[in-house]
Amino acid sequence: MISFYSIGFNNPLKKIRTLRCFLIGILNEHSKKDGNINIVFVDDEYLLKINNEFLHHDYYTDTITFPYHLKHSKVIEGDIFISYDRIKENAKLYKCSVQIELIRVIIHSILHLLEYQDKNSNNIMFKKQEKYLQDFLEQL
Repeated sequence: MISFYSIGFNNPLKKIRTLRCFLIGILNEHSKKDGNINIVFVDDEYLLKINNEFLHHDYYTDTITFPYHLKHSKVIEGDIFISYDRIKENAKLYKCSVQIELIRVIIHSILHLLEYQDKNSNNIMFKKQEKYLQDFLEQL
């Protein structure tokens, strides 16, 4: 089950049911099923504390993903923390709506749960992310 939460403010996401079905479709496309996947919207300071404590990084980021399933598992589980402050800033930077940037980062994080990496030189993850974003927007 994919669940959405927010800490300290109302859930900023619209079209939750549509997005949940779309994300399950991404998992299915990779021959995976959804286990417990929690997507939690937080502020910058909350995510910075997570970044410091668990990754030993001292900088703001838009998302941190914690997979809880074994590598190559058929059932995908994990927690995704997303800074709503970063999303709003990035939406301005990339000249898009906050909702589009939210969906982009959620898709990005789901791809991390599917073992895609964004630290290497090939852009497979980013190409998939943008393709899925366009596919989702075309559904609306």
